Amino acid sequence: MPGTVYILGAGASYFDCAGAGIDIPLAHGFFKPDYLRKYWSMPDQVRAIWEKSHLFKVIGQYFAGRAASSLNIEEVYSFILSSLKNPFLRFWEHSVFQSAEIEMLEYIRNILSAATLMTENPRLVNHLLKHLDTMDTIISFNWDTLIDSAAYIKSPDHPLLKFQSELLQAHHKHSDWYSGKSFGPPHCPAYIKIHGSINLATCDNSSCIHSSIPYRCEPQDEFTDFYRCDNCGHNIKTFLLPPHTAKSYTHNNFVRLQAAIAADRLACADNIVIIGYSFPVFDAEAQSLFRSSRMGTDEHGDGEQHLRSVTLVDPSVSIPEYVERVKDLLGLLDSKRAHGRSVPCITHNSVEAYLAKYSR
Repeated sequence: MPGTVYILGAGASYFDCAGAGIDIPLAHGFFKPDYLRKYWSMPDQVRAIWEKSHLFKVIGQYFAGRAASSLNIEEVYSFILSSLKNPFLRFWEHSVFQSAEIEMLEYIRNILSAATLMTENPRLVNHLLKHLDTMDTIISFNWDTLIDSAAYIKSPDHPLLKFQSELLQAHHKHSDWYSGKSFGPPHCPAYIKIHGSINLATCDNSSCIHSSIPYRCEPQDEFTDFYRCDNCGHNIKTFLLPPHTAKSYTHNNFVRLQAAIAADRLACADNIVIIGYSFPVFDAEAQSLFRSSRMGTDEHGDGEQHLRSVTLVDPSVSIPEYVERVKDLLGLLDSKRAHGRSVPCITHNSVEAYLAKYSR
């Protein structure tokens, strides 16, 4: 199923929100005072004050000596989740960490929901939706709902939204998807939110099917802390794939299925366009996904030969090591062996430059 695979990192969403005058935070910006003042809002009056929250206690205790404004939110989130699985965590600390996790998810959702709501014309997203072909794929590493909202505005039945809905029904409608016999409708653009999203939520009851298969709300709606699982009545919480060392594409059936579809689409892509994704060295799962998809062999033992071009859109293209690392992951350093031909790597140092060339 050849087509173009678009891979979107944080820089893609940052560009669209900045164009609307919104400084959406990157990983190191979530705990800046301006964001905390605008978006820290919890259900009860005590925790509504940042300095009285459980998350503030955790950061003050375990990240002492480091300014909160410079902390990487993925590092903090990873620490909280890893600690909750630590058998040496004392029982009174466990409740603090549980509350800190809930507060963090609520805070992330507050910021990203506001950014989506206030971004009326996401230029990059609208460009992608305009030029999207039935054989194309969007793989987003972002937690926001910019694509979902823009697609919904165009049509509540937009193919990308329908694809996401079908993924959530796959456990009983498309059992062959999980068996690997097929991956999604054959003539439909795919939309994969491989690291979760603020419009996805899972049940906290590990024996419930919805602990593995998330709920999904429409772009005009949102989850609240008062939602309960329709299946078992337990609490549900926003589903974001744990980052850093806790990240795994075998986390649950939904993530596993998305990763399998992503690998399938990457393996036979005509073109790969990577926008605002830095290929962080700690994201081992994503790097394995790229390398195994593009450097593997097909059923006949021959390397995939569909790939025509790779396009990198990121300020880091000015750094030779970054470009070489991406080429290495996608098999471009030995493209004649891996792809049967020389594959060009096209670079743009900004989304603006990319749009200037390809927007018509």
